[in-house]
Amino acid sequence: MAEKLGIDVYEAIGLANTHPHVNIHMPGAGVGGPCLTKDSYMLATVLPEFQGTELIRLARRINEYTSKHTVEIIEKAAGEAGVHIRSARIAVLSAAYKGDVDDTRESRLNT
Repeated sequence: MAEKLGIDVYEAIGLANTHPHVNIHMPGAGVGGPCLTKDSYMLATVLPEFQGTELIRLARRINEYTSKHTVEIIEKAAGEAGVHIRSARIAVLSAAYKGDVDDTRESRLNT
């Protein structure tokens, strides 16, 4: 939404986080890890009549889309810089799904 409205999401989050009871995390390529990717689907399957199930499934679909969207952003930036994506050198930092862990299973950029 911020992209479509031309809003700097990092500035907006920084301003929101000046409130003492707010701690909005920075956006990224989505959340991952072997537990988060399966546990939410398990909950939605075990409790299909639960009112929050629809929200859980929507959150998962959005999260799964973030990797594709991240690639789209990189392709656009490369194109604007006059660099063909296949010849671009791209570094991915912080691909582990949890701080100080070298396990990248199911990290969003690993899928």
